[in-house]
Amino acid sequence: MTTLRWCLLFMLKYPHVLRRVQVEIDDVIGRGRLPCMADQDNMPYTRATIAEVQRVGNIVPLNLKHSTTAEIELGGYVIPAGTTVIANLTAILNDPKYFPEPEKFRPERHLDERGDFVQNEALIPFSIGEIT
Repeated sequence: MTTLRWCLLFMLKYPHVLRRVQVEIDDVIGRGRLPCMADQDNMPYTRATIAEVQRVGNIVPLNLKHSTTAEIELGGYVIPAGTTVIANLTAILNDPKYFPEPEKFRPERHLDERGDFVQNEALIPFSIGEIT
């Protein structure tokens, strides 16, 4: 429900995005039926807009507490099993390395040069790992 609220807010703030999403919905789904999961492959801009809403509308900035289930090495550091880990989702979702100009709402960042939707591995709006 929160993603939907953020989406409505961004559609109000960025009417040019709303218009483009509406055109895509009208072209692919029309007005005579409900959408289905099979439609998403034919709606890259709408998918990109949802991805951008999830990136910018981050509702759990520091995530929930997790813990490692086994010893792992990360970035040259050994993290023992049972270590509490808190991912800073805000830092990840706003990292210019993965999202150039992260302060801007730009659904196009999730599209390739042909206009196809591209899943960015750094887009983790629903957290990572298991909650402890």
